[in-house]
Amino acid sequence: LLKDTTVADASSSMLWRSAVLASAALGCLLNAGLIFGYSGLFPQLVAHGAFRDRCNTDGDMPMVTEPCAAQAQALTAMFTIATCALNICSILAGVLYDRFGPQAVGVG
Repeated sequence: LLKDTTVADASSSMLWRSAVLASAALGCLLNAGLIFGYSGLFPQLVAHGAFRDRCNTDGDMPMVTEPCAAQAQALTAMFTIATCALNICSILAGVLYDRFGPQAVGVG
């Protein structure tokens, strides 16, 4: 009877550790995507007309590859706000890890 309980506890512990590892890996991938992926995303946002309404153009707005100054400023502000929010959330997560420990905060 004790042997079966130990096996069940070990299996549960391994499942818990796997879930913590998977959530940490997913968090790293999502956070790295914002920082390292934006340089590839920026030209696509310009090509698809993100914040193009901020440019002073008459009538029809053709597809352009170079952003106007106001469009580039809006796209840069979007990136700045996103990275600041990411860093603030990282600080808050660190406080939670210090207060409650990694097992309580890692999956949940």
